[in-house]
Amino acid sequence: PLSLLGLRGLNNLGQTCFMNCILQILVHCPPVARFFLSDRHNRHVCQMRRRQAQSDSGGDGPLKPCLGCEMDAIFAACFSGTQAPLSPHTFIHAMWCSSEHFAGYEQHDAHEFLVALL
Repeated sequence: PLSLLGLRGLNNLGQTCFMNCILQILVHCPPVARFFLSDRHNRHVCQMRRRQAQSDSGGDGPLKPCLGCEMDAIFAACFSGTQAPLSPHTFIHAMWCSSEHFAGYEQHDAHEFLVALL
């Protein structure tokens, strides 16, 4: 049913409850949800990932992690109608690549994570 769209738990990947808390807040924040659900950032055509890959390798290197792309994937998964918990492992990898402070499985503050993510 439509009333269940967006209701999907996130698996804890080892002291990642601070991250899961912020991701759940963003998934249920109407302006953020409208942005991603209206395809304003499409992970399949993301130019940021392509530019990063080209600048790093001088050509056709592997696509680099993009937090916008990972958020797009989380929104797609959360609003897919599936109710099984989601493991945001590719998101956390992208966060580690974006902010070394969050690399690893240590505990962090949710507000610090939100500031780094934004």
